[in-house]
Parts: sequence; structure tokens; C-alpha cells
Amino acid sequence: MSKHPDFEFHGVNPCAEEPLPPGGSCLLGSINLSAFVIAPYTENARFDFNAYVGAVHDAVTALNEVLDEGLPLHPLEVQRKTVKELRQIGLGVMGIADMLIKLGITYGSTKSLVLCETIAQVQLVESITASAYYSRDNGSFDWYDYETIADSEFFATNVPDDVKAIVKQHGLAN
Repeated sequence: MSKHPDFEFHGVNPCAEEPLPPGGSCLLGSINLSAFVIAPYTENARFDFNAYVGAVHDAVTALNEVLDEGLPLHPLEVQRKTVKELRQIGLGVMGIADMLIKLGITYGSTKSLVLCETIAQVQLVESITASAYYSRDNGSFDWYDYETIADSEFFATNVPDDVKAIVKQHGLAN
């Protein structure tokens, strides 16, 4: 976002990961990872990635619907304008320690780090995919520009080519 000529940094959201312009807002949500453990506390315990993918898509859709519902309720015009233009959302996780306990995996072990990295990569890819499909049906955020996004080292390095193609075709809602 900082490459956009109209972006002027004024602060961050309460968790400090999202740069915000004047009147900016970032709608945040979290997914509880411990809820996706099948057969917890047994040797057959496993993380249900299929259910998790569905939850990520549902969460991105829900955050967008809450953003749309709340847009006219912002008290200041600058807030309504900025939220409409940028549509900033953030989807995080919670319950990592509980998930690992249910799986019988030691916190901080190599196995836990590999699992968390895999979950993070799935969430990244599926969040971007869900935003692109929301954009297909509802339009992209006002400042969307595929070339700017494609030039991002993060996007280029971490997003698979098939998801890049979806974004290029449909845009991004967020």
C-alpha cells in the first residue's frame, strides 16, 4: 500500500502490524486453531486442513460483510472514505498452544514449527484466494492495482502462480 501516491502514513492499528492513513481502520478477526484438531489427545490426533481452508474462506467473507455493514456507521467522513478505498482486514490465529497440546506436539519443537509454518502458508494462500473471489462478486478495493501487488517481493515470493492468476483475473477485495 505504501507505493500508492495518495497513501500517507499516520499510525498503526492496535496490534501494530497494519500501517494506516488518516481515518484508517483495519477490521481484525482470529481463527481458533485448537478447534481443528481431530481425535485430540490420542495417537491419531491430526490437524484438519480441509476444515481449516473452509474456515479461512468463511472468515474472509465474514470480515468483508462486517466491513460493508459497518461502513456507513463510521462517524467521520474521512473514516468512511478511507475504509471504503482500502478495505483493510486482518485475519489472525489463536489457540496455537492448545492445538499443540491436543496433537501431543511439544511447543517450540521442529515438528511444531513445521506445522505452524504450514498452517500460516495455507492461511496466506487461502485468504488471498478468498479475497479475490469476494472481489469477483463485489469488486476490488478502490486502490487495487495488480502491477503494484505483483511487484511486491512478499507477493512474488509467497503466493503460488495459480493464486496469482486468480488475483490477476478477479482483483482483490482487500
